[in-house]
Amino acid sequence: MLLKELLEKLRPVLEAISDAVCVFDTGGNYVFENQPYRNMISRAKSEMVADSRDITAGGELLGRVVVYHDNSELNRLRRELERVRQGLRRAEARYGFEDIVGEGAGLARLKQLAKSAALTPAALLLEGEAGAGKETLANAIHNTSRRKTQSFATVNCADYDAEQLEYRLFGYLHGAFAASRRGGERGLILDANRGTVFIDNIDLLPPPLQTKLLRVLAEREVVPAGGQTGVKVDVRFISATRQDISAMAETGAFSRELLGRLAVFHFKLPPLRERPQDVEAVTQYFINQYNLMFGRRVRRASPEAIELLAAQRWPGNLRELEGVISRTLFGMGESEDTLQKMHLIDMLERTAREDAARANGKGEDSDAMPPGNTVVVRLADAVGETERSYIQRALARHKGDRQKAANDLDIPLRTLYYKCKKFGIT
Repeated sequence: MLLKELLEKLRPVLEAISDAVCVFDTGGNYVFENQPYRNMISRAKSEMVADSRDITAGGELLGRVVVYHDNSELNRLRRELERVRQGLRRAEARYGFEDIVGEGAGLARLKQLAKSAALTPAALLLEGEAGAGKETLANAIHNTSRRKTQSFATVNCADYDAEQLEYRLFGYLHGAFAASRRGGERGLILDANRGTVFIDNIDLLPPPLQTKLLRVLAEREVVPAGGQTGVKVDVRFISATRQDISAMAETGAFSRELLGRLAVFHFKLPPLRERPQDVEAVTQYFINQYNLMFGRRVRRASPEAIELLAAQRWPGNLRELEGVISRTLFGMGESEDTLQKMHLIDMLERTAREDAARANGKGEDSDAMPPGNTVVVRLADAVGETERSYIQRALARHKGDRQKAANDLDIPLRTLYYKCKKFGIT
């Protein structure tokens, strides 16, 4: 009787709220349901999640209240978001073998072998320096394979700590960790089912995750974090490394068995400095690309400009050359049709001074680097320095409080800890 009296008093409140509510007595009988609840059960396709609590008064159990949340719209949005993500993953595979530019015998042979390997289901390992074109080659292999209409998913082991990388690759079940999302996450490998997974900097994969990846390759199933049962999957793996990973396997720094499964085909990409004969063709490729992007009409680079570019060491390889060409074209006039040596000298000197200024903690207008020096800042280094600077300023603003700094930077706390470790910020 006390329960019914209580419900009568609360009825206006229970009817006014948007959540679906029903109440049972101690015998399990319905004694109340509000209009949102009646609306919900009338929709046959509703996807409901229930939370329930006991109703007590003076230590006496009176019944139980159940609040239902209709997740239909939320789940519809999640499915729509996943379709968009899959489309983006497919769009990431945007290069073909025609985008691997060069006429040298070694590169031509590599392209021929890679095209043949693309038609098999075997895993591939790409080895080469930073910026040498490993991801472009992985794109081309995927787009030539029988999986080309499916997802091309990428992950860089250097971007995550061990825990984050496990969740990113293998997914997790609800409750696997304190902040886990309701329903868990499928992970990149399952999301790319029937497609291709490209793992960059595979040499940085922690040993426990090497074991998990070996199981995926051997058993064709993924065990998410917090789970015991594997989920079947069909993906092709393309991995990349800057290191001599065979030597790492010899010393035990990398799993020999995993390497054997990842490197059914093993391709080594030559650095740009070893193929100076290709600099002109690669430069023209980037000119064509950035003409469209910047609205320029540059037809070619002069012979003197090509000679200067071919003389560079290019520690950042193709990526570094692309940065030089893009910034040079951006600074050229709309009516100019030839990239000249003077354009490059001006840009290289300015970039060298800015690089030296960053290293010395001075402003961008510093003259710390003498004119004529043609050192070119690597894009990855510039991004790293920017990240370091933003993190240091956020920590200074919040007097070392990392939680507040992470909130300020809009990144997870775990990511901030990882970045601090990466950049040596104490």
